[in-house]
Amino acid sequence: PNGDYRETGGGMATHIGDEVTVGHMAVIHACRVESRCFIGMRAVVMDEAKVEREAMVAAGALVSPGKVVKSGQLWAGMPAKHRRDLSREEMNHFTYSAKHYARLAAQYLARNDD
Repeated sequence: PNGDYRETGGGMATHIGDEVTVGHMAVIHACRVESRCFIGMRAVVMDEAKVEREAMVAAGALVSPGKVVKSGQLWAGMPAKHRRDLSREEMNHFTYSAKHYARLAAQYLARNDD
């Protein structure tokens, strides 16, 4: 797929790229998450923020409106800030993670197809 576009009630679009893992209970609102990113559980990415390709937002982090999480960086905290650069090994794991969760979803749907 070529990502998914949705528009919020306020007219700001949400874009989620390819091979993105979004953790349980995360909120992605009126922002841009580029391909091959990882958004941790209970993380919040707010209006007009951008998570660049191959970046990570830690579990429980709050990316404030308009902030940019640069490619290859890990952001954590409330508000989220750059904590460190990611290793190539960590970034390579993003594709595996996205595909793994897609397989789990397909398995679940196949078992529960009534």
